[in-house]
Amino acid sequence: MANSALKVWLYYFPSQLLTVYLGIYLLSHNRKMIPKSSLGKYTKLIGILAIIFGLAIVVEDTFIIYYRDIYHTNMLKIHNRNISEDIFHIALCLIAIKFFLTNYQKGNEEVAVINIRNEKMRLMIL
Repeated sequence: MANSALKVWLYYFPSQLLTVYLGIYLLSHNRKMIPKSSLGKYTKLIGILAIIFGLAIVVEDTFIIYYRDIYHTNMLKIHNRNISEDIFHIALCLIAIKFFLTNYQKGNEEVAVINIRNEKMRLMIL
C-alpha cells in the first residue's frame, strides 16, 4: 500500500477504537465497584472522558489526515496531529494527581474492603 491518507488513518484508528472500548468497559464495570467509593467516582470519570475524547480524536484525525496533511511522492507535509489527544492526556494526569493526593493518606482501606468482599463471594460459591 502506497503512502496515502487512508494508510495513515488506518494506522491511528485502532488506538482510538481501543480508547473508546476501554471507556465503555470502565463504565460497564463501574457498577461492580463498592458504592460511594472514591475509586468508583474516578473510574466513571475516566470512562466518560475516554469515550468522549476517543470519538473527538477520531473526528480530528479524520479531518487533519484527509484535509490538512499532504501525501505526495515529492512532498510530505504533516501538521500537528491531535490537540484533543493532548488535552485528554493532560486531563488524565490531573485526575491521577488528584486521586493520589486525596487518597494517599487513606492507604489501602478500599483495596482491603474489595478483597474482603471478594473473599465473601468465594465463600458463598463454595
